[in-house]
Amino acid sequence: MFSARLNSRPLAAFCRRVGTSLEAGLEVRKVFEREAERARWRQRPALVQIHQAVARGESVADAFRAAPAPFPPLLLEMIHVGELSGKLDQAFLRLAEHFERQVSLQRTFLAGIVWPMIQLAAALTVVGLVIWVTGLIGEMTGQQVDILGLGLVGNRGLAIYAVSLVGLALAGLLFYKAAVAGYAVMKPVQRLLMAVPVLGTSLRTLALARMAWTLSVTTDTSMDAIRAAQLALRNARNVVYSSQTEQVATVMRQGRPVSEALRKAGGYPDDFLDAIEVGEDTGQLSESMERLSRLYEERAKAALAALAIVAGFLVWGLVALFIIVLIFRFALFYIGQINNVLNDI
Repeated sequence: MFSARLNSRPLAAFCRRVGTSLEAGLEVRKVFEREAERARWRQRPALVQIHQAVARGESVADAFRAAPAPFPPLLLEMIHVGELSGKLDQAFLRLAEHFERQVSLQRTFLAGIVWPMIQLAAALTVVGLVIWVTGLIGEMTGQQVDILGLGLVGNRGLAIYAVSLVGLALAGLLFYKAAVAGYAVMKPVQRLLMAVPVLGTSLRTLALARMAWTLSVTTDTSMDAIRAAQLALRNARNVVYSSQTEQVATVMRQGRPVSEALRKAGGYPDDFLDAIEVGEDTGQLSESMERLSRLYEERAKAALAALAIVAGFLVWGLVALFIIVLIFRFALFYIGQINNVLNDI
């Protein structure tokens, strides 16, 4: 249920409850006991194990690392730092805000593509109806009628069509999950998508928004600067930036600041680097990153809205193409029937 790449919604709710409870003064063992009791069946094994480990006197960070669930690296690091600094409640509350932002961005995109997807579903349903109706016509006339020219007719054709759609949907879902999870096999695909106009810009903006927010959270703790930069690059969930993790860390180990390391790595907008540099010079990197993250969050929402518009036009284009093809197929079928009648005469 808790995933390093997905399910931001339950993670946000979980972190918000734990952070609020700890801030209110509840004892940490009691907090995780409550979470274990209220957990749903998919969450229960991990939370029960965490509760048992904390009850035995283990640290919260160690309990989370040993839990049978792929918790995000950022969550694990923030819990570790929060526990060491005595600010575990604030660590969970900052994490809650982080995941809530992710949920907000997801909603922005989904809200924009709902109507186009409804239209696509309607068009695909019409195709299915045409396949089924042609089967009925064939049964009544005694002659197979294939208006669409797909070789799909009647109940059997409808079944093949439905199975094909389900297969395509599952393949698309697996592709999406693999891309979001950052599997190595998907890195060339992600690089290719980054080169696509509008889409590439949107993906880059989203990645920079995540980086800025991660830096604002981690630099406000006692976390080592190199570790904070590494987490930010990995949390960008973008192959262009995550591939720079070791390069940036190497430069920083030489005593150079984050801004210089990122500038040498390349691929960052000037305003992004300038904000980091100003924050470092003034000793207010966390505050500077928080302001920058809010700016990029607004840009990310605009980028997602643009993506939704592009997706909408693509869907509308597919629907229009389908209608045009259907009209021509019906016309050709009708003309063919007329020719058959004339030939019989």
